[in-house]
Amino acid sequence: MASSTKALGWRFAAHAYRAIAKRHPNAFVLLAMRRFTTPSLFALLETWFGVLRRAGFDPATTARIFRTIGYFTNGAGLADVATRAAASDPQRRTPLDDFRDAAAFPQVAAVAPHLRQAALDGIFSFGLELLLADFARLPKKAPRRRARRKSHP
Repeated sequence: MASSTKALGWRFAAHAYRAIAKRHPNAFVLLAMRRFTTPSLFALLETWFGVLRRAGFDPATTARIFRTIGYFTNGAGLADVATRAAASDPQRRTPLDDFRDAAAFPQVAAVAPHLRQAALDGIFSFGLELLLADFARLPKKAPRRRARRKSHP
C-alpha cells in the first residue's frame, strides 16, 4: 500500500484532514469527536472500506486500518491545535517551548526543540509513512475476480 496509487490517496486524505486543524482549529475539535451517523457519512465509509477491501484486506483488517488512520490523524490534529494555541499565547506556552533544565533532564532538553510547532509537519509525515509502509506489509487475499459469463452461440 505504501508505494501504490491507493497510498497516495490515503496520504492526501490524511494531510487534507490534518490541514483542517491548522485552518479551523475550533471546528476541528468538534470534527474529531463526530460519529458516523448520517447517510452521507456512511457513503464516505463505504468508499474508504471499498478501497481497502478491493486491496485485499479482510473486514477485520479493514476496520483496524481505518481506526488506526483515524486515531493517528485525529491525535495529530488535536496536538496541532493545542501546540498552535500555546505558541500564539504567551500565557499558554508549554514548559517544553523554552526548556532550560538540561542539567536535571538532559534527554528532555535534547528532544524538546524537535517537538515545537515548526517540527509538526515533519513529525506527521514521518508517522504517516510508517503506518502506510506497515499496512503494505499486512497479509492480503487476492481480490476476487468476477467470473465471466460464457456466451452461447
